Amino acid sequence: MKRVVFFMLFLLTVTFAYSQECLWKTNKKGYYYKPDNHSIYYYSQSEQIYEKNMDVYIYKYVFLDVKTYKVLGLLDESEQLYIDFDDLNFKDSSTYLPEEIFKGEWIHSYYFDALKAKNTKVILQNEPWWDEKNGWKPDPYGEYPLSWGEEFEFNYGSYYFTKFTFCNGKVYYFIDKIQKKDKYYYITSKRRITTEYDDETRKEYLKSSDYKKIQNYSEIDLIISLDGDYMDIYLNSTDNHLGTYCFADSETVRQLCFFARDIDALPVDFDNVRYPRHADGTCDYEDVSSIKTVSTPSTNVAKNKTMLVSENLMLRSGESTTSDVLTVMSAGTCVKILELGKAETIDGINSNWVKVEVLSGAKDRDGRAIRAGTVGWCYGGYLK
Repeated sequence: MKRVVFFMLFLLTVTFAYSQECLWKTNKKGYYYKPDNHSIYYYSQSEQIYEKNMDVYIYKYVFLDVKTYKVLGLLDESEQLYIDFDDLNFKDSSTYLPEEIFKGEWIHSYYFDALKAKNTKVILQNEPWWDEKNGWKPDPYGEYPLSWGEEFEFNYGSYYFTKFTFCNGKVYYFIDKIQKKDKYYYITSKRRITTEYDDETRKEYLKSSDYKKIQNYSEIDLIISLDGDYMDIYLNSTDNHLGTYCFADSETVRQLCFFARDIDALPVDFDNVRYPRHADGTCDYEDVSSIKTVSTPSTNVAKNKTMLVSENLMLRSGESTTSDVLTVMSAGTCVKILELGKAETIDGINSNWVKVEVLSGAKDRDGRAIRAGTVGWCYGGYLK
């Protein structure tokens, strides 16, 4: 998709200025990153080491890609030394966002309403600025005039979260503190410098996000609450509801973009749309009467069986989505099943949690080696 290509180029090259006002600590001993024109990400690990529990000031940020959401922070401008944000913790806060928020992209819930109804007018009803009757015109800055559906690929409403950042409508905020109160996460954030391209040239084409609602704020409290694949987002107060967003995997986003370009008659595979579920397993887009109860797992997991990870999969300390994440195994990782755990339905898949041993040659989602013999729990529905 053009939007993905655009974002990858954008995130590979854009950095953000930052002052010495926010302090973190390293959570491990590790290697700095340095610019490297021979690396696919233009950065690679150096031979210079930093120590655990070291105070860290960040001067500049760089995002490597949209698939892993890896973020590097510049510590030393003269030597161009960067540190992986995965190796940092807040110094003065012990609260972090829940792991499930990092699993991907969060899009407007009414996009799923439109997909279920197979009617793009649902989008236009919620985002009337795309309608030419309301004055929308093709992007004057593009090389060729684009339809609203083509522009939608670049500017549909979504949020991305990393450990210390979030992004909406290409407006980046960097998190200073997180507090948990009841079901809400209060994220104290400051807006960072973005590119002139984002703030000026394309600002009129970022309307489908909350860009217009937050662009005038240099500091905000973004407040969120989670219910499975659903996220309610508030600005500065729980009385100011920005909207309901839902997790969408990459294939669902792909079909959404095809769907928005209905004028081009692109082939939309609605069967490949993954609809969101609430924490109790219910789905607003299913006919409850048609749901069949499955008493046995649908995947063929078994003790002592060797299987492959079908997509990036979290290896956890226990058999639940709330247990600690040990690492994220990349697709193709080979594991041996040591023990069958409880059966559960996740993402519409019926399977068991399984205790596994990681076999030799395994790598995590960032391409780093996972030690052979590492043991943990993962969901068997993503093994093949």
